[in-house]
Amino acid sequence: MSEDRFVGNVRQLAAEIDALNHRAVREYEPVVETLVRMRSRDKVQIEQALDGLLSFCGFAPALELYRRLCRHYWDIDP
Repeated sequence: MSEDRFVGNVRQLAAEIDALNHRAVREYEPVVETLVRMRSRDKVQIEQALDGLLSFCGFAPALELYRRLCRHYWDIDP
């Protein structure tokens, strides 16, 4: 594989990862907002959202959602 092709493949992969990170934030933001706004105490639902978000915490907006939900959850189950 030539260096140009390799670099092109890496760029494409990086773009796909970036798109996936943005999609995850779009998908999880309403979930987190609802759980926090409704003051949900449903541990299972909160833990599922946290588990899903954890995969995307390398992306700052996803990390912020994770932190926000963790702060909410801390009051329920420290």
